Amino acid sequence: MAHVAFGQKVDTNKFPRLSEKNLGGGALLDMGCYTVQLATMVFKERPEKVLATGYLQETGVDETVSITLMYSNNRMAQLLTSCSVKLHNEAFILGTEGQIHLPENFWCPSKLITPGKTYEYEIPDANGDYNFLNSGGLVYEANAVRDCIQKGELECSLMTHEDSRTNMYILDEVRRQLGVVYDADNK
Repeated sequence: MAHVAFGQKVDTNKFPRLSEKNLGGGALLDMGCYTVQLATMVFKERPEKVLATGYLQETGVDETVSITLMYSNNRMAQLLTSCSVKLHNEAFILGTEGQIHLPENFWCPSKLITPGKTYEYEIPDANGDYNFLNSGGLVYEANAVRDCIQKGELECSLMTHEDSRTNMYILDEVRRQLGVVYDADNK
């Protein structure tokens, strides 16, 4: 089982991408995509069932979303995202033989906790201003892309094209269930 939450109380006037439909607004595509990606990384398959509920903003985009993903062999992920309230922003991966806890800022963690050991990682020092703490850790993603380009690879084994398609399937299905439709969806 995986339980993942990512939510920040965000001033949508300062960050209109979270509320404006023409910008693909909403918490799901801005923050919820990280929760979905972690579930895809854990289970490495398309879920058999996607269940979503949530609240929409007046603009017709999502504000708070709860997602349950049902996988084969009675496995599941519970995901929560919001742009109206700060959540615990942690991830828990629970199995029959142990558990992994990624504390706050799970999308770019500096710590991984197991029952027997805590692993700590330094976040690379990166120049620039970021919207979220620990975003300097995204250098690992950038380096993986650079390495693939330098090797002439069209796909990264750490995040395959199928993983990306699975993420988009889940995000699109959640939007469908919530009734979030963008102009681009009709083109």
